[in-house]
Amino acid sequence: MKHYLPAALIIIAAAMVSCQKEQSELTLDSMPSSAVITGTVEYVTGDYELDGAIISNYRLPLSGQTVMVTVPNGDYASQAEGNQYFETVTDENGNYRIEIPVSYGTLNASVDVLPFYAPKTLMQGNSTIQIENALYNNTEAGDNTPSISNISIQQKKIYSVNLVVSSDARLPVEINKEITVAGKVQVQAWKVTNSELNDNDANYYGGDYNSYEADITITAVVKKDNYETRITMNTASLSDGEFSETMLLPSDCLDANVTTTITAEVKDHLGKPFKHRYYISSPKREWQSMDIEVLYNGSKVSGQLTNDLIPLDLGTITITTDPIEDIDNIWGIGLYGLQNGNYIEYNNPFNW
Repeated sequence: MKHYLPAALIIIAAAMVSCQKEQSELTLDSMPSSAVITGTVEYVTGDYELDGAIISNYRLPLSGQTVMVTVPNGDYASQAEGNQYFETVTDENGNYRIEIPVSYGTLNASVDVLPFYAPKTLMQGNSTIQIENALYNNTEAGDNTPSISNISIQQKKIYSVNLVVSSDARLPVEINKEITVAGKVQVQAWKVTNSELNDNDANYYGGDYNSYEADITITAVVKKDNYETRITMNTASLSDGEFSETMLLPSDCLDANVTTTITAEVKDHLGKPFKHRYYISSPKREWQSMDIEVLYNGSKVSGQLTNDLIPLDLGTITITTDPIEDIDNIWGIGLYGLQNGNYIEYNNPFNW
C-alpha cells in the first residue's frame, strides 16, 4: 500500500511557509488511528462460452490491478484543497486491503479501480472472440466505472467494499475482416470393397483412410506488437470429410507487421466402434470381423494467412485410433496360431 500527495499540493507547500506546515501535518503520520477498507474486485469479461453453454456477463476476479481510495484533504485539515490518494494492488483472487489514516472525525472516501488492460470475450454468431488487451474502466472515454462515492469512514473500523467493473472496454482494433477457412478430416479406416467380406457396411474398417464426420475447433491467433487476439469457432466436417467456414478477424490481420495463424483441430473423443477385419484359415478360409471400442486420437493442422482472395486451405486432419481394451483380446492382432480351434492370421495394419 502506498499514499502520496498530489503534485499541486507539493508545489504550494514549497512556495508558502504556512502551507508547508499544513502539508507536514498532511503527511498523516500524526493521525491517531486508521480505518481499513477491504473487498473483492471483479470485472465482466462479456458473454462467455463454457462447456457449450453461453454465460452472459461472465465475471472474473481482477488480479494485479490498482485500487485507489480518494479522501479530500479538507477532511483532514480545514481549508486544505486537493485530495489524498491511497493505492494497493489486488491479489490473484481479486482481493484488496487498504489502510486509511483517520483523525477523530469522519472522512468521506471514494473507492475506484484505475484503468487496466485485460482479456475481453465477445460472441459473434458461432464464434468466440477473445481480445487479450482490451482497455477497461477508461473514464476519459466515458466508460462505466465502479466508483463507490461518499463512504463515511471512522477510525478503528473495517469497511467492506466490493467492486464490479462493467464490460465496457475499448478494443485495440475492429473485428470485421471476413476470411474463409477450409479443409478435410479423414480417419484411419478400411472401407471394405471387393473382398470376401463385402456387405456394403461403411462401418467395416481396415488399414486405409476414409472421410470422417467430426467436431472441429477452428482457432485464429492474430499477433501484433503488444497484443494478441484469439478467435475460436466450432464447426463440423460433412459426410465427405470436408469443412469450410467464414470467420471475422481483426481488420489489420493481413498487415505486414501482423502474424495470423489459423488452426483446425479435432480433439480426442470416443466415436462409433471400430470394426476390425481378420482372416481365419481353419476350419474354413474366410474373413471375420469384431467391434472394438477405440479412442479417436486428436489431431490438428495449421496455416498462415497471407491473403483473403481465396479460402485458406489448411489441408487434411488425419485421425488415428487406439483400442481401449487389451490388444491380446482382439482376434487377429499379434496372434499367429490356434484360438478356439481356429487358425488366426496375423493382421495388424494399424500398429496397435
